[in-house]
Amino acid sequence: MAQPASTLQISISGPDPSQRIQKVLNEGEVLRIGRAPHDGWAIPWDLAISREHADLCWAAGSLRVVMLP
Repeated sequence: MAQPASTLQISISGPDPSQRIQKVLNEGEVLRIGRAPHDGWAIPWDLAISREHADLCWAAGSLRVVMLP
């Protein structure tokens, strides 16, 4: 019997209570974050990050973060 894939709860928040994202990252899934990513989670209130900022990947019990150029 195969084991179910693991998940990771991701929470991103800003200083204002309305600035909050909570989602689940599934095992092996790659998620792009940034101010306005083409495909991914937008964090529009954070002017210190780029539009396409980083890719997150949850695999084998570890979160890998790859910063984009």
